Amino acid sequence: MPDEPLGNPDNRLVDNPAQAVENIRRYQTELDKDSGSARNLHVRLMKQTSHWYAVKSDGRWLFAPSKFIGYRDDNAEDYSQNARKRWSGTKTEKRLRRWFEEPKDVEAELRPALLSFLEEHKRSPRKGARIHVLKEDTSVNDAPVDGEERRDRNSEEPERQREPRPGPGASPLNTILYGPPGTGKTYATARRCVDICDGKADHRSEEDIRRRYRELVDEDRVEFITFHQSYGYEEFVEGLRPPVAGPMEEYVGPVKEETSAGFRLDPVDGVLKRISDHARKTPGRTDASFDLSERQVFKMGLGIPRIENHIFDECITNNYVLLGWGGEIDWSDRRYGKIDNILARWQKEDPEAKTQNINIQSVMSFRNRMKKGDIIIVPASGGRFRAVGEVTDDYEFCKRDEGDYPHRRSVHWHWYDEKGMPVSDIYDGVLTPKTIYRLRQERIKTEHLIRYTSPVADSSHRLPHVLVIDEINRANVSKVLGELVTLLEEDKREGGPNEVAVKLPYSRERFTLPVNLHVLGTMNTADRSIALLDTALR
Repeated sequence: MPDEPLGNPDNRLVDNPAQAVENIRRYQTELDKDSGSARNLHVRLMKQTSHWYAVKSDGRWLFAPSKFIGYRDDNAEDYSQNARKRWSGTKTEKRLRRWFEEPKDVEAELRPALLSFLEEHKRSPRKGARIHVLKEDTSVNDAPVDGEERRDRNSEEPERQREPRPGPGASPLNTILYGPPGTGKTYATARRCVDICDGKADHRSEEDIRRRYRELVDEDRVEFITFHQSYGYEEFVEGLRPPVAGPMEEYVGPVKEETSAGFRLDPVDGVLKRISDHARKTPGRTDASFDLSERQVFKMGLGIPRIENHIFDECITNNYVLLGWGGEIDWSDRRYGKIDNILARWQKEDPEAKTQNINIQSVMSFRNRMKKGDIIIVPASGGRFRAVGEVTDDYEFCKRDEGDYPHRRSVHWHWYDEKGMPVSDIYDGVLTPKTIYRLRQERIKTEHLIRYTSPVADSSHRLPHVLVIDEINRANVSKVLGELVTLLEEDKREGGPNEVAVKLPYSRERFTLPVNLHVLGTMNTADRSIALLDTALR
């Protein structure tokens, strides 16, 4: 699509209702200023307005004239210079009537609201002035804002024939906002992300949009990156990196993992793989009846990750948790409800043991502090967690053929995944090496944790996620995406009619893109690498 010169006013006509609604807000914002040239220009030109367009925001009707909202990137100065001579009221009316209509009952609410609005500025409506509002079936969350949208060139379906899809995630999965420098492409991504994740954001203030955008970033549902000439496949999809030394977060049992000398490189996920993983595994439904307010939340390790995965598998399969500390002693007797009796019994095994001994504290937490109905979080390596369960019964002693892990509590597993999810999803902190302990209540992200107490979501209930790629044409896209160019197409996503999966070169994992991951790019039309981008994505 060639660039459109801004000199021709017809090329500045709004392309969609979102741009018109944004102009109404801008008009109201400039009017709300106590003084200034913008406000004065608007007030002076009110008497010329025959067609007013209105949207309701926070219980208040906002009004703006058709010529002002009918052109992109409008402001008071442009409006005052062009409203009489260069801008066509006929053309703006024809364009805006695609999405706006005159309501049947204007006199009941809208006419008084318009009169009140004009009286604030010591003006009265022009004789025969009309009022228009958005049509009931008009959706603005599929429309770009402050930048144009480039769709799949191979699509044979005209834009006007596309069926509207209501609700969050209704936008196309792949979108590029493009235009000259300084036209607000990057700025517009925040509203677009909120549109995708929450549904319509057209009646929200810019402050609300920015706040919600930051929340989505904190939830790892939105990831923002900028392409540049040095950006490559290893950063975007996966690469090889030497392991980073850190705290023994994997040491969760009485046996330490053996270490081996030598240099090695491990596969490390890039940004696309991380957000795809998050989009695929994050449950999308919340059990409204599940209350965490009276429940404790415990971190509990089940074997050493990568060394004792059989312990984790056994617990998941049989709906229980096992404790390795505490020896082969049956702690079922009622007297062990007190820590003094646990200490006295353990001192027969270790005479020098004190109250803070790991065996004594682990038994005390596992047997006594943990109650039926409490929640258990099972850690994985790399700052992740791999299961969420609910305690359903009291402590029991059960000898196993292997001779270790004889202490058991029955559990109902709400969610589990072998690779796991980032701990930051549900907890504001790190999980320490201690096998079992109660998490600090004030750090638990309650609303996020409740999601994991719902059944594992299928693709139709997953939460929308957005990967924002700023300056998408600054990098060598063929090199960055590699074989994943094919996976971006909607019909080739996971569960699509033509689903395609690739085996990644380093991890050797089978990889697809989930259907709830939206890719939103911004592109500068002044950049010379546009042709290269088009060739890569065509």
